[in-house]
Amino acid sequence: MLASPWLGPAKSSQLCDLKGGACRQAFAGGWMVQSPAGAYAVPGAVISLWNNWGRERGIIGFPTSAPSADPSSGEYTQSFQGGVVTVSGGVARLSSTTDPWFSAVLASPWLGQARSSQLCDLLGGACRQEFAGGWMVQSPAGAYAVPTTVLGFWLSHGQERGALGFPNGAPTANPESGNYTQSFQGGVVRVAGGVASF
Repeated sequence: MLASPWLGPAKSSQLCDLKGGACRQAFAGGWMVQSPAGAYAVPGAVISLWNNWGRERGIIGFPTSAPSADPSSGEYTQSFQGGVVTVSGGVARLSSTTDPWFSAVLASPWLGQARSSQLCDLLGGACRQEFAGGWMVQSPAGAYAVPTTVLGFWLSHGQERGALGFPNGAPTANPESGNYTQSFQGGVVRVAGGVASF
């Protein structure tokens, strides 16, 4: 508390209703959270993002550090069990995560908005999710974003049951350039001028 004067006055009593009996208390500027990962003050901007990602039961888990700078600056980071939240201009975003699926999504901003929920209907229970710019695919070969151009080619060649199998690498360049490659279990798909070939 003394290390986090930005929290301001308490707005509630302590509640121990988080996973595993962990505790939280609301303050004007955020929450104090005490869990097996430690006791840390969490600013309001980070609380909002944490709630959106399923809080301690989601991929982020519990906080593992205090904010890296005074939250009133609007520029800081805070570490959690499952990744790092970065606040810039007062707006929080998940900037890295240890979850392979979401890490690949974060590394592929060209995917754009999700258009479906995750479906695990591929060979062997592998999963896919449709985005504006392609699919996310997670299989025993790894979790990789597949751009629309490569996706069309993959689908026309039998998807994971065809000669290509599952993707086992990310695109080598921003797909918006129209020139890149992507490796699959059965070979490499080349995109030149926005046209895919094997």
